[in-house]
Amino acid sequence: FWVSSLTAEQPVIDARAVQILIDGGQSFKDLNKNGRVDHYEDWRQPIERRVDHLVSQMTLEEKAGMLLINTLNAEAGGAMPDAAPQYIEVEKMTRFIFRNTVTASPQPLSGLMAMMSGPQVTPYEAAQFMNAIQETAEATRLGIPALFKSNARNHFTHDARAGINVASGSFSAWPKEAGLAATRDMDLVAEFARTMAKEWTAVGIRGMYGYMADLSTEPRWYRVHETFTEDADLAAEMMSALVTNLQGPSLGPGTVALTMKHFPGGGPQQGGADPHYDFGKHQTYPTDGFTYHLKPFRAAIDAGVSSLMPYYGIPVGQKYRPNDVGMAFSKGILTDLLRGELGYKGYINSDTGIIGDRAWGLEDKSVGEQIMIAIQAGTDVLSGFDKNKQIMGLLKSGALTEKRLNLSVGRLLKEQ
Repeated sequence: FWVSSLTAEQPVIDARAVQILIDGGQSFKDLNKNGRVDHYEDWRQPIERRVDHLVSQMTLEEKAGMLLINTLNAEAGGAMPDAAPQYIEVEKMTRFIFRNTVTASPQPLSGLMAMMSGPQVTPYEAAQFMNAIQETAEATRLGIPALFKSNARNHFTHDARAGINVASGSFSAWPKEAGLAATRDMDLVAEFARTMAKEWTAVGIRGMYGYMADLSTEPRWYRVHETFTEDADLAAEMMSALVTNLQGPSLGPGTVALTMKHFPGGGPQQGGADPHYDFGKHQTYPTDGFTYHLKPFRAAIDAGVSSLMPYYGIPVGQKYRPNDVGMAFSKGILTDLLRGELGYKGYINSDTGIIGDRAWGLEDKSVGEQIMIAIQAGTDVLSGFDKNKQIMGLLKSGALTEKRLNLSVGRLLKEQ
């Protein structure tokens, strides 16, 4: 992870699979194993120059791998799973979702929960697992670091659900999101965020699928328990405090990059149904409600949020076209609104499973067509997808250009 070139202070450098190079009395990782300090390895250089240089060194397969992110859990005892070498060395992936519960006293799990979230592990085992993944990534041709993300795991919850949240285990357990917002105490929220960042980075988690900036305007919606409030102004305060204290002034040691969700507001679900399912795929905003639901996202963008996640739902009756497909497939929502009107500069991370399972409005399209529509709309990384050959096929056919691919790769590498 990078350190701001403005300080030019020697960061702590450690390496397991590459050499440490000394230049001008300072240390650098020889990530591409060529015996010299290249621009992208030089933490003294501006981040944009480092990213541009790294992109120029990457093969198409390596670039295609940047668009992929999927679950990679530790096995019992923190062991590396068989999928890890396949993901890193074959699929060229550098981004993963970590779902294991971290607890001082692991308990055996069974059934669907065990299959989705993996076995429980201790903090030491979690750290050893992530170090092993980083060592494997460091040994690859360019040594691009892996990035682990997690759903929320610092709240008291009696029934954590894989894909939604994670039991707090050894992490500090705070009130649920609505409980924190109810205090209306931004100093307390800042303390919560800083505590969370210390705990997550201690085991190697450097990114979050969260927090939810959605407003709880539809009380029948299942995910209201993950929202902070129905009050757009209070939610905006919360998002600003969370971004400011989890990411800090800039990403670096000790910070957690946020993927705020679910743009442009997943609260107004038609009939309260959830868009993980076909019967809940429509979002119906009340009069002027669309602008109201955007307020927390505007605050997150102003605070410098690293990435945003559009929701599965179809925005019924909105002016942004097309408005008959899910948000991640809508150029009007992601490019015209988010990047054009709101001036967003970060990357766009799809929700998990939009390709195939939840491609609402595009159910009759092929996987390749769904991917291309998502990328053309503005999506940069496909959550729950891990098939490099599928992206390579689009590149070879000319459907996806390297220029467009480079745009997403550069956005993603800036964070990493």
